Amino acid sequence: MAGACQCAICYEPCAPVTLPCCGKEGSTVMYCRNCMEIICAQGDGIGRCPTCRQCLSIDGAGVLSISENRQQCLMCRQMHIIVGRGMCEACNLGDRFSFRYECARCHRIQEIPHPMWRYQKGPSDYGTASWACHRGCDAFTHWRIIPEDATQVPAMECPESWGRREEWLEDATGRPCSWQPWQPQRPRRLHAELKTGRGWEKAVAVGMGAG
Repeated sequence: MAGACQCAICYEPCAPVTLPCCGKEGSTVMYCRNCMEIICAQGDGIGRCPTCRQCLSIDGAGVLSISENRQQCLMCRQMHIIVGRGMCEACNLGDRFSFRYECARCHRIQEIPHPMWRYQKGPSDYGTASWACHRGCDAFTHWRIIPEDATQVPAMECPESWGRREEWLEDATGRPCSWQPWQPQRPRRLHAELKTGRGWEKAVAVGMGAG
């Protein structure tokens, strides 16, 4: 029905939740409580806004809030927002996904317990952040994740420039997703095509891709 609110992830009619980070009155991009609860649950209670990637939590009433529990991280000892186990988001993520990286200077491989891939424009580009090289440089150098490990990076944690936004939303909701601002009627027809297995190329063509 024209004028009805519709979730930009699952395409179902909804009473949209209020985004405390980037939500604007009159915005055509809206999300339902169920989809946001799923996204937050996948991050142990802390999820990311599908629009701006701000860290959010959701309470039992479905109210979203920006995560601002700022303390000293037990791992890196820096003042950051604590998301679980007394550690910041990056240290929690690095503890779960410790990947191998190639040094830009000596080109040797080193395992790094920090999400260094976040600072790479693309999977094959060297990142902008530095880390100590213990393989031959004995200095802080730049890194890129090796191809074998790049495929193991969770879609929800990839930089938007990697072009895996749709994969992240599909993983979160279990539904095919073509990212686009809602327009009356169009998403419902597209969603129906995806349910029947048709129109996947069309879905990708109209999506926003990497943002």
